[in-house]
Amino acid sequence: MSHFAVAEAWKDLGTTDKANYLIITSTLHTVVNVYDNPPPIHYLELVSNQHRTMSRFAKYLLAFDTELAKIYERDSQV
Repeated sequence: MSHFAVAEAWKDLGTTDKANYLIITSTLHTVVNVYDNPPPIHYLELVSNQHRTMSRFAKYLLAFDTELAKIYERDSQV
């Protein structure tokens, strides 16, 4: 939370938005980190885990920013 952009965005948020923002940013960081440094599991299991994580992610995004959640929903349809 020490990065300037994160700190600037964080300071004006209410308690609920801070919680959602933290979940969103930490989820994205974790997904990217796991993708860049995959654990010693089968690739299909990795993809399944990432998909499950990103599916749960949508509800926090919706609570944080409705418009962004709609774009995420539209773009995540594969």
